[in-house]
Amino acid sequence: MGNIPEKILKNVEEIIEKYSLFEGEKIYVAYSGGKDSLFLCLILKELGYQVYPIIIDIGYNSDWSIALENIRQIDISDGVLIGLEEVNHIMPEIMAELEENLENIKKVRRGCFKKATICTPCHNSKMLILQRWAEINNVHFIANGHHAIDVISSLLKSFYMYIDRWEYHHEEFVYENFYKLILSQKYLYSCEKDEFQKLFLYNEIINQIYAQNVGTDEPIVQYLGNTSIRMCRPLFGVLEKEIIDYFENQNIKIFNESECFVTNFRDKGMLTPRELIQYELLKNAPRSLLVCLLELAKMNLDEEGFLKFNVRNNRTKILGNIYKDESINIIKK
Repeated sequence: MGNIPEKILKNVEEIIEKYSLFEGEKIYVAYSGGKDSLFLCLILKELGYQVYPIIIDIGYNSDWSIALENIRQIDISDGVLIGLEEVNHIMPEIMAELEENLENIKKVRRGCFKKATICTPCHNSKMLILQRWAEINNVHFIANGHHAIDVISSLLKSFYMYIDRWEYHHEEFVYENFYKLILSQKYLYSCEKDEFQKLFLYNEIINQIYAQNVGTDEPIVQYLGNTSIRMCRPLFGVLEKEIIDYFENQNIKIFNESECFVTNFRDKGMLTPRELIQYELLKNAPRSLLVCLLELAKMNLDEEGFLKFNVRNNRTKILGNIYKDESINIIKK
């Protein structure tokens, strides 16, 4: 592997330097085995960092051989693989909360929470393990592979959930209503930047960002929980297509369809709200429009790359208490 385009390397290097993402040369990377985290490992190594992947296995992927072989190919050690047995042995104090989150994954799959997605308890499980592992090992910086499309999808999900609740007067979240809303907007995301900026939609997104009703929840840097551990996103300015093109040109086997093993256990065809944004709205969006949307996403970031305001934390205020069912009290995020 190698030959990453200079433009991408420069983009990532500028993000790292501008926002002082890391201290020292040793970088731990939250590694899923998918294309994004593999690409991040490769870029950081090429920039001269000592890369140590962290794999968190909560029991949904039985074969990590391809993921491990890919990092070996770029001369990176296996890093750290944390399974449930290791968690129970090393950090037993979090097992009760972890087991609750894992049980909620099963409940979502069984349909117990009609308005919750499987992503919430899965995310909570992995972040709980990652945070505690970092505390035990005195690790202060962790990089993850979220890229520009993740950032933009988060922004637009926030926007359309606000529209669905307040403009369409849906007191409760209904997936079918949200799905129809997203489909009705697809045509707006096929134009170039200049045309998009003439739309009422463009100004409405800006207005709602200024009102702190809308914003991305994928900043360049954020703290893990109530700790001083920083989760950093060096690929913040890299488009997903650039990552896919790189691996296709290198003829490297990756998880193209989805790098989320838990999602693969969900019934096919039931995309989460964020996936609807990514695969329906943004699928054919031109590059100039994506760059424009990324600039909008930066509007709720401060000069250090942190969130100025966190829409996720204000969700109850924005969406109303009855927007989600009882799962909002059971599944914490």
